[in-house]
Amino acid sequence: MSNKVSLGTVEITQPINGIEIKIPIDLSLGIVSTGDMFLISIDALANLRGFQDNTETIIKTFPLPKDLSGYGTKFKIEIENAKLLSQKDSAYIEVNFDTEIWQIEKGVPLGGTTIEWENRCINLGLGKVCTKVPVKVEPRPGADIKTKLVSEGINAKVSLALSTPDGKSIKINYHDLDVNPRGDVGRFLNDIAEIFNKDINSHLRDVMDKQITQNLKVSLPDEIEKFNPDIKTIQFKQIQDGSLGIFLNFEAEITGEQLNTLIAEELTDQN
Repeated sequence: MSNKVSLGTVEITQPINGIEIKIPIDLSLGIVSTGDMFLISIDALANLRGFQDNTETIIKTFPLPKDLSGYGTKFKIEIENAKLLSQKDSAYIEVNFDTEIWQIEKGVPLGGTTIEWENRCINLGLGKVCTKVPVKVEPRPGADIKTKLVSEGINAKVSLALSTPDGKSIKINYHDLDVNPRGDVGRFLNDIAEIFNKDINSHLRDVMDKQITQNLKVSLPDEIEKFNPDIKTIQFKQIQDGSLGIFLNFEAEITGEQLNTLIAEELTDQN
Protein backbone atom coordinates (compact mmCIF):
# COMPACT_ATOMS: atom_id res chain seq x y z
CA MET A 1 0.00 0.00 0.00
CA SER A 2 1.25 3.47 -0.86
CA ASN A 3 2.01 6.04 1.82
CA LYS A 4 -1.12 7.45 3.35
CA VAL A 5 -2.09 11.11 3.51
CA SER A 6 -3.56 12.50 6.72
CA LEU A 7 -7.21 13.54 6.59
CA GLY A 8 -6.91 15.19 9.99
CA THR A 9 -8.58 14.42 13.30
CA VAL A 10 -12.29 14.10 13.91
CA GLU A 11 -13.46 14.51 17.52
CA ILE A 12 -16.68 12.83 18.50
CA THR A 13 -18.53 13.75 21.68
CA GLN A 14 -20.67 10.94 23.08
CA PRO A 15 -22.83 11.20 26.21
CA ILE A 16 -22.78 7.92 28.15
CA ASN A 17 -25.13 7.60 31.14
CA GLY A 18 -24.99 11.34 31.66
CA ILE A 19 -21.21 11.58 31.27
CA GLU A 20 -19.79 13.42 28.24
CA ILE A 21 -16.98 11.47 26.56
CA LYS A 22 -14.71 12.93 23.86
CA ILE A 23 -13.09 10.56 21.36
CA PRO A 24 -10.52 11.96 18.90
CA ILE A 25 -10.10 9.85 15.75
CA ASP A 26 -7.10 10.30 13.44
CA LEU A 27 -7.86 9.51 9.78
CA SER A 28 -5.50 8.86 6.87
CA LEU A 29 -6.09 7.90 3.24
CA GLY A 30 -4.14 5.82 0.73
CA ILE A 31 -4.92 5.06 -2.93
CA VAL A 32 -3.37 2.41 -5.21
CA SER A 33 -4.17 1.24 -8.72
CA THR A 34 -5.44 -2.31 -9.19
CA GLY A 35 -5.59 -2.37 -12.99
CA ASP A 36 -8.77 -0.74 -14.21
CA MET A 37 -9.86 0.03 -10.62
CA PHE A 38 -8.46 1.91 -7.66
CA LEU A 39 -8.33 0.71 -4.07
CA ILE A 40 -8.87 3.35 -1.44
CA SER A 41 -7.68 2.49 2.06
CA ILE A 42 -8.62 4.51 5.14
CA ASP A 43 -6.98 4.09 8.54
CA ALA A 44 -8.82 5.26 11.65
CA LEU A 45 -7.18 5.40 15.07
CA ALA A 46 -9.49 6.32 17.95
CA ASN A 47 -8.06 7.38 21.31
CA LEU A 48 -10.21 6.06 24.18
CA ARG A 49 -8.42 7.97 26.96
CA GLY A 50 -11.57 9.98 27.72
CA PHE A 51 -13.54 6.76 28.09
CA GLN A 52 -10.83 5.15 30.22
CA ASP A 53 -10.71 8.12 32.58
CA ASN A 54 -14.46 7.74 33.22
CA THR A 55 -14.76 3.94 33.25
CA GLU A 56 -15.26 3.71 37.02
CA THR A 57 -17.86 6.49 37.04
CA ILE A 58 -19.74 4.85 34.16
CA ILE A 59 -19.73 1.41 35.79
CA LYS A 60 -21.06 2.91 39.02
CA THR A 61 -24.16 4.04 37.08
CA PHE A 62 -25.03 0.44 36.19
CA PRO A 63 -27.98 -1.18 38.03
CA LEU A 64 -26.16 -3.58 40.38
CA PRO A 65 -27.76 -6.13 42.74
CA LYS A 66 -28.62 -4.37 46.01
CA ASP A 67 -32.20 -5.41 46.76
CA LEU A 68 -32.51 -7.43 49.97
CA SER A 69 -36.30 -7.77 49.79
CA GLY A 70 -37.98 -11.14 49.34
CA TYR A 71 -36.63 -14.50 50.41
CA GLY A 72 -33.72 -16.74 49.51
CA THR A 73 -30.07 -15.93 48.82
CA LYS A 74 -29.50 -12.24 48.04
CA PHE A 75 -26.41 -10.40 46.79
CA LYS A 76 -25.45 -6.80 47.45
CA ILE A 77 -22.67 -5.36 45.25
CA GLU A 78 -20.72 -2.12 45.81
CA ILE A 79 -18.03 -1.01 43.32
CA GLU A 80 -14.70 -0.03 44.90
CA ASN A 81 -12.82 0.85 41.71
CA ALA A 82 -12.80 -0.08 38.03
CA LYS A 83 -10.39 0.36 35.13
CA LEU A 84 -10.28 -0.20 31.38
CA LEU A 85 -6.63 -0.84 30.56
CA SER A 86 -4.39 -1.50 27.58
CA GLN A 87 -1.52 -3.95 27.47
CA LYS A 88 0.38 -3.95 24.19
CA ASP A 89 -2.40 -4.39 21.61
CA SER A 90 -5.00 -5.87 23.92
CA ALA A 91 -7.56 -4.50 26.37
CA TYR A 92 -9.00 -5.73 29.61
CA ILE A 93 -11.39 -4.63 32.35
CA GLU A 94 -10.42 -4.86 36.01
CA VAL A 95 -13.03 -4.28 38.71
CA ASN A 96 -12.76 -4.50 42.49
CA PHE A 97 -16.05 -4.72 44.34
CA ASP A 98 -17.45 -5.63 47.74
CA THR A 99 -19.97 -8.45 47.96
CA GLU A 100 -22.44 -9.11 50.75
CA ILE A 101 -24.37 -12.39 50.59
CA TRP A 102 -27.51 -12.68 52.69
CA GLN A 103 -29.91 -15.54 53.41
CA ILE A 104 -33.43 -14.29 54.11
CA GLU A 105 -36.13 -16.62 55.43
CA LYS A 106 -39.65 -16.13 56.71
CA GLY A 107 -40.02 -15.63 60.43
CA VAL A 108 -41.40 -18.31 62.80
CA PRO A 109 -45.18 -18.73 62.30
CA LEU A 110 -47.05 -16.82 65.04
CA GLY A 111 -43.67 -15.72 66.37
CA GLY A 112 -44.81 -12.10 66.34
CA THR A 113 -48.21 -12.70 67.92
CA THR A 114 -49.28 -9.97 70.34
CA ILE A 115 -51.56 -10.44 73.34
CA GLU A 116 -53.44 -7.65 75.11
CA TRP A 117 -53.94 -8.20 78.85
CA GLU A 118 -56.32 -6.64 81.38
CA ASN A 119 -56.63 -6.86 85.13
CA ARG A 120 -59.81 -8.70 86.08
CA CYS A 121 -61.12 -9.36 89.57
CA ILE A 122 -63.26 -12.31 90.65
CA ASN A 123 -65.31 -12.44 93.89
CA LEU A 124 -64.85 -15.87 95.40
CA GLY A 125 -66.94 -15.16 98.51
CA LEU A 126 -63.89 -14.88 100.70
CA GLY A 127 -62.74 -11.78 98.88
CA LYS A 128 -61.68 -10.60 95.49
CA VAL A 129 -58.93 -12.27 93.51
CA CYS A 130 -57.44 -10.03 90.80
CA THR A 131 -55.19 -11.21 88.00
CA LYS A 132 -54.24 -10.38 84.42
CA VAL A 133 -56.21 -12.17 81.75
CA PRO A 134 -55.83 -12.10 77.93
CA VAL A 135 -58.57 -10.08 76.27
CA LYS A 136 -57.21 -9.71 72.72
CA VAL A 137 -54.90 -11.92 70.65
CA GLU A 138 -53.45 -10.80 67.29
CA PRO A 139 -51.70 -13.66 65.47
CA ARG A 140 -48.66 -12.42 63.51
CA PRO A 141 -45.67 -14.13 61.93
CA GLY A 142 -42.27 -13.50 63.45
CA ALA A 143 -39.86 -11.00 61.87
CA ASP A 144 -37.96 -12.21 58.80
CA ILE A 145 -34.73 -13.96 59.65
CA LYS A 146 -31.85 -12.18 57.88
CA THR A 147 -28.42 -13.75 58.09
CA LYS A 148 -25.31 -12.24 56.50
CA LEU A 149 -23.43 -15.25 55.16
CA VAL A 150 -20.45 -13.52 53.54
CA SER A 151 -18.94 -10.04 53.32
CA GLU A 152 -15.96 -10.17 51.00
CA GLY A 153 -13.93 -8.21 48.47
CA ILE A 154 -13.65 -9.50 44.90
CA ASN A 155 -11.15 -8.79 42.11
CA ALA A 156 -12.41 -9.55 38.60
CA LYS A 157 -10.66 -9.26 35.25
CA VAL A 158 -11.77 -10.00 31.71
CA SER A 159 -10.02 -9.51 28.37
CA LEU A 160 -11.73 -7.79 25.44
CA ALA A 161 -11.30 -8.46 21.74
CA LEU A 162 -12.70 -6.77 18.63
CA SER A 163 -14.13 -8.48 15.57
CA THR A 164 -16.17 -7.69 12.48
CA PRO A 165 -18.58 -10.56 11.74
CA ASP A 166 -19.61 -9.24 8.32
CA GLY A 167 -16.99 -6.64 7.40
CA LYS A 168 -19.47 -3.87 8.21
CA SER A 169 -20.40 -4.07 11.89
CA ILE A 170 -18.13 -4.09 14.94
CA LYS A 171 -18.46 -6.48 17.84
CA ILE A 172 -16.70 -6.66 21.21
CA ASN A 173 -16.03 -10.14 22.58
CA TYR A 174 -14.67 -11.14 25.97
CA HIS A 175 -12.49 -14.05 27.08
CA ASP A 176 -10.25 -15.21 29.94
CA LEU A 177 -12.64 -14.28 32.74
CA ASP A 178 -10.82 -14.37 36.08
CA VAL A 179 -12.73 -13.79 39.33
CA ASN A 180 -10.69 -13.90 42.55
CA PRO A 181 -12.15 -13.44 46.03
CA ARG A 182 -9.87 -11.91 48.65
CA GLY A 183 -11.24 -14.43 51.11
CA ASP A 184 -13.39 -17.55 51.12
CA VAL A 185 -16.75 -17.25 49.35
CA GLY A 186 -17.01 -21.01 48.90
CA ARG A 187 -20.02 -22.18 46.97
CA PHE A 188 -21.00 -18.64 45.92
CA LEU A 189 -18.02 -18.07 43.59
CA ASN A 190 -19.93 -19.09 40.43
CA ASP A 191 -22.84 -16.83 41.41
CA ILE A 192 -20.47 -13.89 41.85
CA ALA A 193 -18.81 -14.58 38.48
CA GLU A 194 -22.26 -14.61 36.87
CA ILE A 195 -23.15 -11.29 38.51
CA PHE A 196 -19.90 -9.76 37.21
CA ASN A 197 -20.68 -10.96 33.68
CA LYS A 198 -24.36 -9.96 33.69
CA ASP A 199 -24.36 -6.73 35.70
CA ILE A 200 -20.93 -5.22 35.06
CA ASN A 201 -19.12 -6.73 32.09
CA SER A 202 -22.12 -7.08 29.78
CA HIS A 203 -23.30 -3.51 30.52
CA LEU A 204 -19.84 -2.10 29.80
CA ARG A 205 -19.50 -4.05 26.55
CA ASP A 206 -22.99 -2.92 25.54
CA VAL A 207 -21.99 0.71 26.15
CA MET A 208 -18.81 0.28 24.11
CA ASP A 209 -20.62 -1.57 21.30
CA LYS A 210 -23.49 0.88 20.94
CA GLN A 211 -21.93 4.20 21.92
CA ILE A 212 -18.21 3.92 21.19
CA THR A 213 -17.24 1.55 18.38
CA GLN A 214 -20.19 2.38 16.14
CA ASN A 215 -19.01 5.99 16.08
CA LEU A 216 -15.82 4.87 14.35
CA LYS A 217 -17.73 4.33 11.12
CA VAL A 218 -19.58 7.62 11.55
CA SER A 219 -16.21 9.37 11.62
CA LEU A 220 -15.51 8.59 7.94
CA PRO A 221 -15.94 11.51 5.53
CA ASP A 222 -19.23 11.37 3.63
CA GLU A 223 -17.34 11.32 0.31
CA ILE A 224 -15.78 7.99 1.33
CA GLU A 225 -18.67 6.55 3.31
CA LYS A 226 -20.83 6.59 0.18
CA PHE A 227 -18.60 3.86 -1.30
CA ASN A 228 -19.64 1.59 1.60
CA PRO A 229 -16.09 0.47 2.48
CA ASP A 230 -15.44 -2.87 4.18
CA ILE A 231 -13.65 -3.20 7.49
CA LYS A 232 -10.48 -5.16 6.75
CA THR A 233 -8.66 -4.79 10.07
CA ILE A 234 -9.89 -3.99 13.56
CA GLN A 235 -7.95 -4.30 16.79
CA PHE A 236 -7.20 -2.65 20.08
CA LYS A 237 -3.94 -0.72 20.06
CA GLN A 238 -1.82 0.83 22.76
CA ILE A 239 -1.15 4.44 21.76
CA GLN A 240 2.18 6.13 22.46
CA ASP A 241 0.87 7.94 25.55
CA GLY A 242 -0.11 4.55 27.00
CA SER A 243 -3.84 5.01 26.50
CA LEU A 244 -6.09 2.48 24.81
CA GLY A 245 -6.89 2.96 21.15
CA ILE A 246 -8.90 1.20 18.47
CA PHE A 247 -7.37 0.83 15.02
CA LEU A 248 -9.47 0.16 11.94
CA ASN A 249 -8.66 -0.14 8.28
CA PHE A 250 -11.43 0.39 5.73
CA GLU A 251 -11.13 -0.50 2.05
CA ALA A 252 -13.28 0.14 -1.01
CA GLU A 253 -12.64 -0.46 -4.72
CA ILE A 254 -13.72 2.38 -7.01
CA THR A 255 -13.50 3.33 -10.68
CA GLY A 256 -11.30 6.03 -12.14
CA GLU A 257 -14.33 8.25 -12.60
CA GLN A 258 -15.31 7.82 -8.95
CA LEU A 259 -11.74 8.63 -7.95
CA ASN A 260 -11.79 11.85 -9.97
CA THR A 261 -15.06 12.80 -8.27
CA LEU A 262 -13.60 12.00 -4.86
CA ILE A 263 -10.53 14.14 -5.48
CA ALA A 264 -12.70 17.01 -6.73
CA GLU A 265 -14.90 16.81 -3.64
CA GLU A 266 -11.89 16.76 -1.33
CA LEU A 267 -10.39 19.79 -3.07
CA THR A 268 -13.72 21.59 -2.78
CA ASP A 269 -13.90 20.78 0.95
CA GLN A 270 -10.38 22.09 1.51
CA ASN A 271 -11.24 25.37 -0.23
